[in-house]
Amino acid sequence: MMRRIRSLFGQGVRHPNFQAMSVALAAAGAVVLNTDPLPAGSDPLGIVETELAVATGSLCPQIVVPPAPPLAQLPLGDGLDPIAEAALADSAAQSAPASVNPAAAESPVLTGKWAMQMTVVLLQKGVAQFSTIPDYTSTFVKRERIGGDLTAEQQIQLKVRHAPFSVYMKWRSGETGQQVIYVNGQNEGKMLVKPGGLKGRVAGTLSVDPDSSLARSQARYPVTMIGLTALAETILKFQETQIARGTGFECELRDDALFDERPCYRYLVTYAGREFSPDYRKSEILIDKEWSMPVYVRNYTWAKDANPETLDDDTLVEMYAYTEVQVRQQLADMEFDRTNQSYRMTR
Repeated sequence: MMRRIRSLFGQGVRHPNFQAMSVALAAAGAVVLNTDPLPAGSDPLGIVETELAVATGSLCPQIVVPPAPPLAQLPLGDGLDPIAEAALADSAAQSAPASVNPAAAESPVLTGKWAMQMTVVLLQKGVAQFSTIPDYTSTFVKRERIGGDLTAEQQIQLKVRHAPFSVYMKWRSGETGQQVIYVNGQNEGKMLVKPGGLKGRVAGTLSVDPDSSLARSQARYPVTMIGLTALAETILKFQETQIARGTGFECELRDDALFDERPCYRYLVTYAGREFSPDYRKSEILIDKEWSMPVYVRNYTWAKDANPETLDDDTLVEMYAYTEVQVRQQLADMEFDRTNQSYRMTR
């Protein structure tokens, strides 16, 4: 594993890097990054490592976060693609203050508004590129707070096709054996649900409105928002609103994470109060470098009189992870059809 980590920083990989980012910002004009101090004792980059322990039943791969290397050791690729680089330079030229924070040229860490802006650029690039991929399969892992209660971790076999938007899910844990099929424009706009175990044998396959109270009692988001592209678009919508406001948050973007054996950017943002972010107190996101897509997300909500030592555990509102992603699987119509004999959903 350690050899794998070291090799990530020794290869000339062609992906956005912070050396190129620093040069772009400096060339565009003097930039001041947010250096507001964090509360004493806080750990702004404390992404919780999820253990692969059979005893705990945890199904989400471990997150490896090696120490941030000196800038000279970062991959020396070509930096951002021309479109993204031009967008950043133009944004900097229009709104940069009159001085440069020297740390921007010395550290692989971006902070403040520029960390959020860079994250937006990465995700915009990812959405544009990933939307052209016809389909993919993945193991989807999630935990959600529904009705005030945090669900157990669920591992789901996932198949997604982009056009027409189609989803197949089968639960490997949690609601073990449950299956869901949704195809845009088919089945009268309903998703087909077959519960697992005895419930499925008794009830058979049900037609359920994705936005119904029944469906929302089982998930925070409808099936129409499943998948990497929808997750990235949801984050983008939220971040763009925050950038337009320009205040009320502290954030960092680092080039130091490894998730599911893939190098990632590591982004964390905390909000100053509910008036700036009613739903989320803090968000942690890992963005896959090759795809520029969010593959791991943890969001935390607000709490009154919470124990600082257990704050994150007590306020986790949702966790989503996409592992074992395989693109361009040539998924046929039958993969999203209840008559597929391997699904046993015809009843």
